[in-house]
Amino acid sequence: MFIDLFPTVLYQENLIDISDEELQQYIKQVYDEESIEEPNNKGTTTINQKLLDLPLFFKLKKHVLYYSHNYFTELGYSDFDIQISCSWANIVNTNHSIQKHYHTNSFLSGCFYPTSNPSPIMFTNPIDDKWIFEDIKNSFPNKHRTWGSFKYVPKVKDILLFPSWLLHEVIESKQDGRITIAFNIIPKGEIGTLANKINF
Repeated sequence: MFIDLFPTVLYQENLIDISDEELQQYIKQVYDEESIEEPNNKGTTTINQKLLDLPLFFKLKKHVLYYSHNYFTELGYSDFDIQISCSWANIVNTNHSIQKHYHTNSFLSGCFYPTSNPSPIMFTNPIDDKWIFEDIKNSFPNKHRTWGSFKYVPKVKDILLFPSWLLHEVIESKQDGRITIAFNIIPKGEIGTLANKINF
């Protein structure tokens, strides 16, 4: 019997109730926001790091909190509330990419895809560097247990959630206009007991 211990859990949902008109409003708002180039990346990010607090994104914000709560409940974390600590948009154009990184000061991260640019997000296997025999080749690269990385090709209206510590990057885009609305989730309220207590 195989027992898959300590899985790395991603969650995907397609937000079909967000209309095409709302998508166009989201996209326009992202382009209207002042943006800067991120260090070491070939793309731009909005200076506004509270994007989902804008009234325009009220419905999307509700979805983010709803599915994030479901994610934590599925993993057994049901004794705390959650909040969005920051949210922003990234724009990646032709020949641009976002280098490998993870999100600090966060518990759960995710992104929403309002555009159809298919440039994938790629996740790196967090235990890949624990195997010490470098020259042994994986004979079954389609086995999810031994993948070195996983590419996810987003569709319009997809929302994707993943642990904030999981290394990820955006593959070089082949066309303009790859937009993501990204966010970080942290606990809300009093967490911990006695000497390790903290209030978010």
